[in-house]
Amino acid sequence: MKLYLVYVTLTSFLTILLLAISNMYVAFSVYGMMVTYGFNLTGGSENE
Repeated sequence: MKLYLVYVTLTSFLTILLLAISNMYVAFSVYGMMVTYGFNLTGGSENE
């Protein structure tokens, strides 16, 4: 029974970790898209 509990906790922890990593990846990709779109809208010359 204890082994089963350890297995369940480990699997749930791994799934939460995978979800967090995928969410971070999606957030970073969306942020990059927003930054590139902002540079395209402003011409990208304000940074230089």
